[in-house]
Amino acid sequence: MSTSDSSSLQTLRIIDASLNRAAEGLRFLEDSARFLLNDPTLTEKLKTLRHSIITGDWPFHEQLIQARDSKGDVGANIEVAGGKDKKSLSSAIVANARRVQEALRTLEEIAKIEGELFP
Repeated sequence: MSTSDSSSLQTLRIIDASLNRAAEGLRFLEDSARFLLNDPTLTEKLKTLRHSIITGDWPFHEQLIQARDSKGDVGANIEVAGGKDKKSLSSAIVANARRVQEALRTLEEIAKIEGELFP
């Protein structure tokens, strides 16, 4: 495998993980809007956003799935102190909104590297 192929594969893994992270955070926010706030408008907006992230371009989505390496993921089993502490509902909402924000930030930075990773 060439260096550019390896870089492209690693970039696909970053994109896949970030899209999944964003979708997970949006799902929690969507469920909070739906079941806690009983807000149909916000629920619909969050659901639409989540679906637009996870459905996208199917051939590209297949590339992302093929690039996954769950067994070789060095960060999969790393735990952070305080990561399992009980949270309040409001802190869980904030944490998931931040999760979405951080995932989108990663995607933004990857998109700026045009040409270097996907010639």
